[in-house]
Amino acid sequence: GFKIWDSSLDLGGFLIHHSIGRCDDDEIRSIFCSHLKEESLRVLDIGCGQGLVALSATYGMSSLRSQLESHCVISYTLQDYDMEVLSKATVSNVRSNLPLMRDTTMNNFKFFQVKWKTLSQLLLREVPKERRDPLSNVRLEAFEILVGSDILFSPDSCDDIASLLIVNALLYYSHKNEIARLDSQRLLSPIAFIGTKKHYFGTNGSVQYFLHRLHTRSKEFRQYALSVFSLPENFELRPFSKTYWTSPEKDRIILSIAFHVSQE
Repeated sequence: GFKIWDSSLDLGGFLIHHSIGRCDDDEIRSIFCSHLKEESLRVLDIGCGQGLVALSATYGMSSLRSQLESHCVISYTLQDYDMEVLSKATVSNVRSNLPLMRDTTMNNFKFFQVKWKTLSQLLLREVPKERRDPLSNVRLEAFEILVGSDILFSPDSCDDIASLLIVNALLYYSHKNEIARLDSQRLLSPIAFIGTKKHYFGTNGSVQYFLHRLHTRSKEFRQYALSVFSLPENFELRPFSKTYWTSPEKDRIILSIAFHVSQE
């Protein structure tokens, strides 16, 4: 948590580059612009560590919002399992960098010490109310943009992140008024950007395994589309991925995950 890994630097630079650039055919910038045209934008940094990726996203989004003269309200949730990292590093890093961010204050940030599985449960509203735990009263809304670096390091982490992205997408689409049409060409998709190694030797996480579990879990979670989120019975969620950047050594990439929706 206290160490900054290479993938954090990769992803942070990637987010800033595609936010402050002015290239008209920049696909990533176009996605960001589309979300910033909405009334609000929620960003989640998964396994935030010292907050470098979240700060990069904040700098990029605040600059792009200013260019667009947008009034979109942006909120950032920084999640990590290590409370010591959050309290001793993350919060102070965010506070120290606020002068670089346009129209952004500490009120735009939430810091969340929780496991990834519990985060999915919160999105599913599955934390038991009788638990004497502050989390039992937390209600999360879907995130439009999710970022994370070096979070696919083990088979278990790949499973947890796949589940989190799918549950978030189900919640996102359940709140869209246009869901009756389910026109995937018109609906924005929540999108995740992950800075990662292709394979984590020693802990056995990999992009290949993560993508396999993402597609498998999207089918397994179909019951929630009906029972929890009240989506149409023939609702189908299809994840798709794209590699946007590869390190010169070809062992690290920036991976994006978005979703198509349809009625079978």
